[in-house]
Amino acid sequence: MPGGAGKSEMAIENVPQLIEKNAPISGMIILHREEIETGDQPGLMERPGPLALAQDLSVIAGSTILAVDGYADSTREIYEIPEVREYFKVQNQQWSPWVFAGSVWTADLFAIVLSCLPSVIICRHRDELTVRWDTKEMHAFFESCLPAAAMLHSRAGISNEEGYSMLKATAGYLGLPIEE
Repeated sequence: MPGGAGKSEMAIENVPQLIEKNAPISGMIILHREEIETGDQPGLMERPGPLALAQDLSVIAGSTILAVDGYADSTREIYEIPEVREYFKVQNQQWSPWVFAGSVWTADLFAIVLSCLPSVIICRHRDELTVRWDTKEMHAFFESCLPAAAMLHSRAGISNEEGYSMLKATAGYLGLPIEE
């Protein structure tokens, strides 16, 4: 698992350095704590910014950073915060943003996935953070999102070969084997 996947990686103040070392990044969506906690946040496709440009989906495919603002005072990782977990579960049901727009070069993708899994085991010992999950749950989650990814790839004009390549990179990043 990528080091720091979660709050430290998705924090808004870390985004400039992430963009510098992990190009290409085509867009960024900032999720604010107030929106997440009230439960009255717009869906990712309804937000202003890169995702609102649905006619140009190919630009954001596989290269958008999702950043969370407002949790710097929390010692928990993003995927440990109940409101954030619920937010990403709802967004995943509506759009599966992580599999299409999430960048496999940054840990935001992993934090979103961990937020959506039914069970995640987190152990802390001093400064060490260890995260474990059920491989079957990870497989089931990935498979449940494939139809949405295929639909978005089609809308964006991404070929089957290129779409497969993106999904293969995502599966590899999540530690899932993908059959040729």
